[in-house]
Amino acid sequence: MPRFLQIRRLFWRLAAMLLLCPAPAGAATGYYALDHAAIAVKDPAHTPLIAIARAGGALVAAGLHGTIVVSTDNGQSWTQAKVPVDLTLTDLYFTSPRDGWAVGHYGTILHSTDGGRSWRVAVSGLEVIQAVGATAASAASAAPAPGVPWVASAAIDQRVASAYTQDGPSKPFLAVGMCGGALLAAGQQDMAMRRQGQGNWAEWTSKINNPDFQNIYDIVPDGASTLLVGENGLLLRGDSSCRNFTPLSGPYTATLFGAVQAGGQWVVFGLQGEVYRSADEGASWAPVTLGTDAAILAGVALPSGRVLLAAGNGNLYLSAPDLSTYALLPQHVPAVADLALAADGGAVAVGALGVSLIPATSLR
Repeated sequence: MPRFLQIRRLFWRLAAMLLLCPAPAGAATGYYALDHAAIAVKDPAHTPLIAIARAGGALVAAGLHGTIVVSTDNGQSWTQAKVPVDLTLTDLYFTSPRDGWAVGHYGTILHSTDGGRSWRVAVSGLEVIQAVGATAASAASAAPAPGVPWVASAAIDQRVASAYTQDGPSKPFLAVGMCGGALLAAGQQDMAMRRQGQGNWAEWTSKINNPDFQNIYDIVPDGASTLLVGENGLLLRGDSSCRNFTPLSGPYTATLFGAVQAGGQWVVFGLQGEVYRSADEGASWAPVTLGTDAAILAGVALPSGRVLLAAGNGNLYLSAPDLSTYALLPQHVPAVADLALAADGGAVAVGALGVSLIPATSLR
């Protein structure tokens, strides 16, 4: 046999052996994004980022491919954290300067105990599927309470569990925050998990009054209440137990991306430049005109009681003290996705082009 044919045959034999080799020992789930660590980035300050939060005096931001970056100098410089997954991260929340949570795609919840410098997987979408299935099984076996449409509820739980099983760990969490003294993670099609104290995360989709399974985009605590906002104008107010959620008669039927609590008022914002404020915990809403039809994607309450909003076109808007009007700031922030306050009184925006600093002098 000619030598080149022998070499070709050997090549294909080796290729076949490689294809038939089992997955590496570290591949515990069979999903690449869950089994591989975040990619290393060359320039942490200019990598695509989606979310940012304060961790004491530090700032922590997260984005694509499991990227989490940390700054201890008000956003001037950034270092990459150790993250065990390679997936899009969508939101961050810190309960203390060291204790933080990140959520994202594949139903993933990450936990940090060192101020965001390293992370571990607390929940994956595979565990969410198991939790939803357990809820459905429990509902099917429980005795119906008087006056409760148990059959309908159990049937819905089983249908949801079946859909989750068929889809696999495909749904993302989109928001994480405090709700009635507990942590709540929520996202696509009402998917939700709750953690009370130091306990385990528990399935919470069945507890949220969201019958159309709208996406939940933000979780904003306000004393004993919590505001959830989302798709198609979704507005829900959770009570102090985070077990009962009251639908609010919202002012807007298009998607709301976020909310801010400031000066005893709630401010909600979303598509087409729409902004509304409520001084009575959502019983009534007043429109606020920004003069733009660009989506408002992020907002943050300032120490002064004012609110800073960011639009998808890069415009920044600073509210009056009573939150009734907003002024367009001269600074333009490209591709903004989220905002956070820095310890020096300025603000930091993150987005597709990375980090942008907004000096404190611009926010007075």
